[in-house]
Amino acid sequence: MKKTSLKKDFRELYGNLFLYLSISIGIILRVIYLLKKPLEFDEAVVWKVANLPLKDIVSGNFFEFRFHPPLLYLFIHYWKYISESEIWLRLPSLIASVASIFLLYIFLKNLLNKRIATLGVFLYSTSTFAIQWSTQLRVYQMLFMVSLIYLLVYTQFLKGAKKNIYLFLLFAIGALCFHLDYSFIWTFLAVNTHFILLNINKILKKETVRWLFVNLLIFSNLLFYIVKIGQTTINSHSALTAISPPSLWTIVSLFFEFLFSDRWNSLWVQYSFYLSLFFFSTIILFLYLVLKESIIIGKDKNKLLISLAIWVPLLISIIVSQFYPIFVSKNLFVVSLGIIICLAISLEKLSKYKIVFSLLLLMWFISNLSQISQFYNNDPQWGKTVIFYKNEVTVDSKILFLPAWFKESFLYYNRKFNLINFEKLMFTSFSKQTLNLTMGYKKSGINHCVIYDTYRRFTEENFYQTYPKRDVFSFFETYPKKIYLGGGIRIYCL
Repeated sequence: MKKTSLKKDFRELYGNLFLYLSISIGIILRVIYLLKKPLEFDEAVVWKVANLPLKDIVSGNFFEFRFHPPLLYLFIHYWKYISESEIWLRLPSLIASVASIFLLYIFLKNLLNKRIATLGVFLYSTSTFAIQWSTQLRVYQMLFMVSLIYLLVYTQFLKGAKKNIYLFLLFAIGALCFHLDYSFIWTFLAVNTHFILLNINKILKKETVRWLFVNLLIFSNLLFYIVKIGQTTINSHSALTAISPPSLWTIVSLFFEFLFSDRWNSLWVQYSFYLSLFFFSTIILFLYLVLKESIIIGKDKNKLLISLAIWVPLLISIIVSQFYPIFVSKNLFVVSLGIIICLAISLEKLSKYKIVFSLLLLMWFISNLSQISQFYNNDPQWGKTVIFYKNEVTVDSKILFLPAWFKESFLYYNRKFNLINFEKLMFTSFSKQTLNLTMGYKKSGINHCVIYDTYRRFTEENFYQTYPKRDVFSFFETYPKKIYLGGGIRIYCL
């Protein structure tokens, strides 16, 4: 009896140590990522919109990212009064990411069991995809946190106690989520599909009717902004037009991204053949485990919720994307949660095979670590422009962007380092116009600099065929003064 009790205590201690280690690793990796990464284009857009007058933010009177509700912009508008440093601006996302680790544990422990909850925390804490979004000045990490709270409240509601209180909380949190981002619709639909399937035989009962009424009120928060700024939202969808409709490969690629971020496919180029082979074998193995677990629903209503969190958003978004371009990982954030949980369920089933189980955990950790290491390589180091401009650029130089995808990042660092008078910056809508201007300036001997993002493709296909990218690159390489900032961004000055 004593021996059995000791063995049980050891298992609990081991489980707790593994949980604490997973949480610690997750926090450390997120803090390191917070300190290392420069502000990216999309983050700089959030910063720029947050600097607008309040009435413009509330009314959606801004072009960039108008397809997001204004709540995040309103929050950052006041948050930045304390500081506009990268760390301070990103701190809310870091806090939300760390809170999500604990919320995920509570959610999975209540929904399934402690062992799956511990594995889920380990997978989420070390997931490259989760870390990639953990500290960005974007809405998605905060949306992920409040969506987890929404799911947690929903599971408490299903238990039957204090239904009125939990129903009110669902309304309040659901309304907040829709004001954070429209893509909460996928979590909302997954939960409502789950509830309807559980109550299909009680559709006219008082409790079901009350549920549907409250959720209709939640959904009205989405409709409010669609009606209020619907036309301008549709008109400003140009940033989405680069998203192509999903094919079989893009769907598979999306699953890979949720497992190991969008950088998984670069390993063939950056690493040895054997490491790349190991990495891709790992992805395929884990993808198999996820698909197997998510498709075999069974009679467990709790696992059914996780399965629906994957397939409801995925299938509906595939249909919608045939008409409007939305099929992209950040719009389907809840699917990543479902994938992580399905993988945790599969690994828990394999835990009785200790060697296989340990190898799978090790493979996951190594594969993610190899991806995380890429986060600190080849990013634009805008601080380099301080010395470059002081030493190489004449006072009267004009600054042009080709193309102007990343100009918001430059604006942020231009303000931070007080580099250039804003009046000297030129932003053009079309790459052809920019290139023609630089050719004219060069011919006339006018001092100017071109900031060229070599990683981006041109948007005007006819122009791209007329001026192949290699020819554009060769043209700017003839400039006498140049600097490579990383991340594909080069500055050329005449």
